[in-house]
Amino acid sequence: MGRRRYKFDLTCYIPTIGLIIVLIFLYFGGSTRHYPDTQPVDGTTTKNDADLGVNPFNAIKFIKGKINSQLANEQEHAVHDNPEQIIAPNIDGKNADLIGPGEMGKAVDIDKTKLVSSELQKYEDGFQKHAFNEYASDLISKHRSLPDIRDSGCRKIQYKELLPTASIVICFHNEAWSVLLRSIHSIIDRSPSHLLKEIILVDDFSDMGKKIYFCT
Repeated sequence: MGRRRYKFDLTCYIPTIGLIIVLIFLYFGGSTRHYPDTQPVDGTTTKNDADLGVNPFNAIKFIKGKINSQLANEQEHAVHDNPEQIIAPNIDGKNADLIGPGEMGKAVDIDKTKLVSSELQKYEDGFQKHAFNEYASDLISKHRSLPDIRDSGCRKIQYKELLPTASIVICFHNEAWSVLLRSIHSIIDRSPSHLLKEIILVDDFSDMGKKIYFCT
C-alpha cells in the first residue's frame, strides 16, 4: 500500500515540479527583456516584473502571449510575396488565356443591370439554387490557371519517385456543374499521370436533372 502511495505521489508531483521549473526558467532567463519599455535605468525591479514573478497567472498569460505572437508571425509569412504561377497545360493546342474570367484567382465582376432578361434569369437562378454566383462560375474556364501559394518549405520537399497510385473520390449533391467539372479537370491537369489511377464521382441523390458527363 505504501509503495502504491509513493508511486501516486511521484505521478502527481513530478509534472507539477517540472512546470514550476520551466516557469522559473522562462522568467529569470528573459526577465530583462519582458518589458523593455518599463525597465528602470538603475536596473531595479519594476511593478510588472514583480507581478509576473509573484502571480503565476501573469506568467501563464505571458507564455500564452509569446506563443500567440509566434503563431501570428508564422501565418504572416506563410504566403510568398511573389508566388510562383501555375499555368494550366496546353489544351487542344491552345495555351491558357491568362486574361480570361477568373484566371489567377481574380474576381469576376458582373453588372447584372446590363444583362438581357434571359441571362439575368440564369444569374438569379444560380443564386437561388446554389447560394453563390453560378453565372460567374460558368464563365470561368475548366482549365483555369491559379497562383501557387504554398509555403517555400513545402515547395522544397522532394518526394519519392516510386509512389502508389491514388483513386480520388468526389461526392456531390446538386452541385453546380461548372464547379464540379473544374474540380475534375484541375485534378487531371495538375496530378502526375503515373500517380492518378482514377476519379470516382458519387452522386448523392441529386434531383436537379443534370446531364451526365464522362471524363476519361
